[in-house]
Amino acid sequence: MKRTRSLALLLLAAPVLAQDANPGLMELRSRVTGYASQLPPKGNTPNAAQAKGNPNFTPARLEMMRRFADWIRASYPEPVGAVVEPWFSIYPEKANPRFYMPVSWTTSLRYWTPAYADASHSLSRLKRAQPAASQDISIAANTIPGMEGLGWFDTPTALYVTMAVDTAGNPVDADAARFNAARAEVQRIAGGRLTYVAGAYVHVMLGVDRIPVTPLTRGQALDVAEAGCRRAHEKGDNTDAQLQAQLGVIARTRAKYRGSLDAPASLNAPQFGLDVFSGTGDADYDPFGPGHKGARWPVYTIAPEVYAATRSAKPQWITISFPVGTADAVSANALSAPSARAIWKAMTTRFNFDDVDNLVFHPERMQGRGYTPRPAE
Repeated sequence: MKRTRSLALLLLAAPVLAQDANPGLMELRSRVTGYASQLPPKGNTPNAAQAKGNPNFTPARLEMMRRFADWIRASYPEPVGAVVEPWFSIYPEKANPRFYMPVSWTTSLRYWTPAYADASHSLSRLKRAQPAASQDISIAANTIPGMEGLGWFDTPTALYVTMAVDTAGNPVDADAARFNAARAEVQRIAGGRLTYVAGAYVHVMLGVDRIPVTPLTRGQALDVAEAGCRRAHEKGDNTDAQLQAQLGVIARTRAKYRGSLDAPASLNAPQFGLDVFSGTGDADYDPFGPGHKGARWPVYTIAPEVYAATRSAKPQWITISFPVGTADAVSANALSAPSARAIWKAMTTRFNFDDVDNLVFHPERMQGRGYTPRPAE
């Protein structure tokens, strides 16, 4: 009885303790907090000085990222329940990166759960609450959100990933059906542009009508997997027994699909790596078979011409990303619920996808006009 009473008292005290460590936490979560307390910029390119050594840094890209931030602030001028931290990043940031990615530059405004920074209780002096939680609005050039890859089979000139969507943005995972209505709403608002959901974020791509990845065929995927398993063995990351099991799975799978090796490859798991080809010990194990709830994850690479194009000063495509903040996606009891719903409302009622498209790809249509949010509803 005493132990039960102590536990109850501890649970009752938890919100008070959290509030003491984070003054104003509950008050600020639903209050308009604005940008007066904005935190210093972060990322690998917050300014030119800190971008030193980044082979893909240019002043023009930094200036474009700052314009991206201006467009977000103009569309969401009164943040709710957040202290804002800008992030500016350009990748690859090294001459020989671990992952072979297209050249990209991204602005993210990160909306952290706030608390008062001091006894003044001023909205111009906020800090991140601890433990910290955040959600982002991002505008990026040449990024492909939602790619999953462990790097097992990558080479210095090739990247292999899976995604939970096809190249048109349609989900392949039954669990993603809960976001179908949100995706449809955003796609309608964005004028029918390519829209998909990954990681509980909705992503709108401008400048392309398909996600710029290339599906691998079954034959190609098996060739890549065999070479990757052998490389892992040479590096000591794969035992003799593991390699033999993997080669056996690959050989059986080639034989099973010998009449359809040119068909697109889809895996029973989202990781295109050693594990999916290690098998389960069952003779009928199939890495291309159905996974959880029947899902199959398409395997993709990025074409050489896409890499070449992204080295240009001009973006090849733009991706706008923000969290799904519908009532059915965000619990009303979540600490960040007011922030998530305010972001969702701003991005679905104020953000001007047409202006961004025209400013980046068709500036002549703007006739010298700058970005203008859609009128408030």
